[in-house]
Amino acid sequence: MTLPSPPLSFGKGKSVLISGGSISGPSTAWWLNRYGFETTIVERWHEPRGGGQNIDVRGVGREIITKMGLLDAVKSRNTTAKGLQIVREDGSKIAAFPTSANGPFTELEILRGDFAQVLYNATKESTRYLFGDCIVGIDDEENGTGDKQGKASVTFQSGRVEDFDIVVVADGVRSRTRRLVFGDEVELKRLGMCVNFSRDQDGQDTFPTAE
Repeated sequence: MTLPSPPLSFGKGKSVLISGGSISGPSTAWWLNRYGFETTIVERWHEPRGGGQNIDVRGVGREIITKMGLLDAVKSRNTTAKGLQIVREDGSKIAAFPTSANGPFTELEILRGDFAQVLYNATKESTRYLFGDCIVGIDDEENGTGDKQGKASVTFQSGRVEDFDIVVVADGVRSRTRRLVFGDEVELKRLGMCVNFSRDQDGQDTFPTAE
């Protein structure tokens, strides 16, 4: 599937800072780059962050990945997991959900860290990455004058200060940047659940276990 070339003039001269370099951040940068925006991603971790839960690739998500030309890269990192089992403490099975085309677990699945690496590889030539840093202050220059009018002055933990036309908060659920911008408006609700995903001794993916 080939996408038509977008009007690059749409975002020409506009700078965008994206906080978060895992999934949504690089995905956002990829699409903004197509429209001529100048993108920068700041990520607290010192490199693309690995680890994380498995992601089923289906529906609209699969369609978008295909449009981005990344389907083959995702397929090459398929976990080949066979489904999900819910078990008791003693290991006895409560329920099992095998993979299927339209079921809760699909035949195409990728680990979050692997997906983050795919997206990093797809954006590293067109997006500036600032690893090992984070946002500690944002000053809205809406009432400023000249070149600063309508821009956000961003202070980073490293001490650098830069102006951006747009700031996108795309980091995790415990985002310090989101708290910096929105305060206590966003609250986490813990469900008392944990999920483990592991590999057996032969390097094959085992069933993820929810308790």
